[in-house]
Amino acid sequence: MGYALAPLVVLMAFAGLIYQAAGLATSVAGAGSIGLSDSNAAVVAERAITFADACMQTAIANAGLTGASVKVQLPSVIAAPVGANCRIDALASGGRVVYAWAPATPGAIAHVRDESEASEAWFITSVAGVATGVVSGAQHAVPTAIPQWNLLYQAEVRP
Repeated sequence: MGYALAPLVVLMAFAGLIYQAAGLATSVAGAGSIGLSDSNAAVVAERAITFADACMQTAIANAGLTGASVKVQLPSVIAAPVGANCRIDALASGGRVVYAWAPATPGAIAHVRDESEASEAWFITSVAGVATGVVSGAQHAVPTAIPQWNLLYQAEVRP
């Protein structure tokens, strides 16, 4: 009679091993649906920061350059985020305002705040024409051409 239960015991042992292996596989950083989402948010944030830096460098290197869609030079290993744009507007006081934006994903705001060391230059546009500070939460008006749910970098340059 004891031999009748042997296949059931073996089956349960293997089921336990499979369950344990599945748990270990998803416990690695970046694994599973939550890890994948967090990894995606980190990549989106890093690409947005790199794009904003390239936009800023373009504005600094080309005094007097303005435009609604300025071409930027990114490092060769980094592709521009889909939907990203660099805009440079002239100010009446002689300076220029640099806007760089890229579409946001869930979790990207926290990564931008962390990677930029809580820079006050980063915003999220939840409504077209209004930006909310990632760090301060303060709202202010921005050009309505900047779409909703975008990570926005805004800074002023002189010459």
